Amino acid sequence: MSNDPAQDLLDAHGYYYAKQKAAEEQGWPELAEMHKYNADCAFDAFLEVTEEQYGPKRR
Repeated sequence: MSNDPAQDLLDAHGYYYAKQKAAEEQGWPELAEMHKYNADCAFDAFLEVTEEQYGPKRR
């Protein structure tokens, strides 16, 4: 873990995304779905943290 919560959450997203893809390739759809959920949660939390740190994204 680093001192940057946003980086930690982005790292967690990448970790769970890789686990999801591996589970899909090995034929474990239920496990893949669990890892996808974790990856999605980590990415949503990343977006919340970056918005708190840097303000809302400009469009």
